[in-house]
Amino acid sequence: LCGGVNGRANPKELIFSGITIYTDKDFTRAKEYFEKACRLNDADGCAILREAYSKVILKGNARESIEKALEHTATAKACKSDDAEKCKDLAEFYFNANDLKNALEYYSKSCKLNNVEGCMLSATFYNDMIKGLKKDKKDLEYYSKACELNYGDGCAILGDIYHNGEGVTQNFKKAFKYYSKACELNNGEGCSKLGGDYFLGESVTQDLKKAFGYYSKACELNEALTCTLVGEFYRDGEGVTKDLKKAFEYSAKACELNDAKGCYALAAFYNEGKGVAKDEKQTTENLKRV
Repeated sequence: LCGGVNGRANPKELIFSGITIYTDKDFTRAKEYFEKACRLNDADGCAILREAYSKVILKGNARESIEKALEHTATAKACKSDDAEKCKDLAEFYFNANDLKNALEYYSKSCKLNNVEGCMLSATFYNDMIKGLKKDKKDLEYYSKACELNYGDGCAILGDIYHNGEGVTQNFKKAFKYYSKACELNNGEGCSKLGGDYFLGESVTQDLKKAFGYYSKACELNEALTCTLVGEFYRDGEGVTKDLKKAFEYSAKACELNDAKGCYALAAFYNEGKGVAKDEKQTTENLKRV
């Protein structure tokens, strides 16, 4: 096949030959073809070879090892046919083999094919995962694509980037825009940040009622700190009618979600007997959680 392993050959033909030979159960000869393909700088050949030299092969289970390699080759073929999920799987294969360059290449391709997870993972490579890799706003590009694909976390992160001026000119209006979309997509962090904008009057006119509304939605989405804040709104009667019972309930939820400030507020309610019957034991128990 292909003029023998030592003859001139296309790397892909070598891989095909290796697979064919393995089908005949001659693993030693098959490995020679994979080695040749790898020496010709073929990424798939190297990946198959790397799998062949895995711990599995050292344990003597060559069949299981090569079957994994063949599965990888099938995944690579599907990716070349623009299967976004398979491109992401291929990226994970390279990432687990510590081949970050190829991992990024395939995560990026999966993102271009509208795989949200591929977009988010591509962005992480530009956040110091690979030393010396210049950002060049690439992380912004990938988070933007994730947001366009209606992934709330991507929109919330974009909001943070513009709010904090991370690699871009600080822009509260753009931050507000992305936080708004994140919240619409039921992202708790996005709703929390919107609540903060209205509470502080950043990029929008200060509005405690709207702040309360967004904090409430964030709490429904289990953002712990916002449950504490909603409890404070009810306790102090800010933006809403004062209601100590509801203040207690929101503080209790915050504490359940492991917010220390919420547990402290809950202990105070039990200690003072406001919104709930006075209870020294509960006061002590909740203070332990602070």
